[in-house]
Amino acid sequence: MRGKHIKVAVIFAISILLLSGCNLFPAPESLIKAPKQVKAVNPAQDLVSIAKRNLPKGSKLSVPDGPVGVDSVINVDLDGDENEEALVLYSSMVSENQVGAFALEKGANGWSKIFITKGAGTEIDWAYAADIMGDGRKEILLGWQTEGSAENVLEIYYWKKDKLTKLKEITYNELEAIEIEEEEKTRLAILKRDMADAYKVDLLTWKGDSVVADMNYYPSYFQEVIAYYQRRISEVPDATYNWYYLADAHVKAGLPEQAIHAIDKGLSLNSVVPTKGYFQQLRIQAEKMLPKERFSSVISRKDTSKYRSIEEELIIQKVKKAASQYWFV
Repeated sequence: MRGKHIKVAVIFAISILLLSGCNLFPAPESLIKAPKQVKAVNPAQDLVSIAKRNLPKGSKLSVPDGPVGVDSVINVDLDGDENEEALVLYSSMVSENQVGAFALEKGANGWSKIFITKGAGTEIDWAYAADIMGDGRKEILLGWQTEGSAENVLEIYYWKKDKLTKLKEITYNELEAIEIEEEEKTRLAILKRDMADAYKVDLLTWKGDSVVADMNYYPSYFQEVIAYYQRRISEVPDATYNWYYLADAHVKAGLPEQAIHAIDKGLSLNSVVPTKGYFQQLRIQAEKMLPKERFSSVISRKDTSKYRSIEEELIIQKVKKAASQYWFV
């Protein structure tokens, strides 16, 4: 009996020594990155002065919160005539939390307004010009943040019959423009906050007359999402919602076995949120993706507490090997 106690103590001590090196986890990084190309007007240029002269009375130029690098005046060819118009962002100095945007076009008699909109929120959260529809022309994307609202509102405008017309509205918490090499069309990564730093993520593309999930690029984009949740789990391993969204990212990346492992781990934590039903629905999706020869072996595994990551398995192997060197173990 005493020998067994010594064996347990030795293994426990070695485990602490080995695991102590795992404390320096990388800090979680945001999923949000600036688009590859953001074209903004240099404040020293005359266009900024022109924009200021066209501001509504009692207002000033306003720089949006994102993407990083965007200024209050953005050059963009809206009508495809190879001459750039100017999108101007502003906020009121008189009325609190009043924001808006307008577009200027240069004609024979100088610059004039061809579009103006009052912001749907109280702050300009996001502003960008991108070819969302894939027709070679750039659309205007304006994200508004409303005080007290859980989500922001993205308005997309496109050029139709010689004017900017609203194309679509999308709600979001965080937003990323995805530009793919050799593709004209820009995708949108929409992040909706569930709780804390956990987001429901989707990659959207324009198709027909609406935005749809871009499953063709799921496998490549969701590798980034997987990496994000792996970092979150390394810091908060008992947060069930991180395991759920890691599993969701694995499913979207086309990795069903990894998804099922994450689902089993999440279920083993016996948390109320997300519910068992959510995990089960996600598991059904993952199982449908499995090759037939692997399906039976995976669904027969009921003991979810045996789930381990590769790192955990390697640590256990090292502990056993180190402990075996002691004659009294």
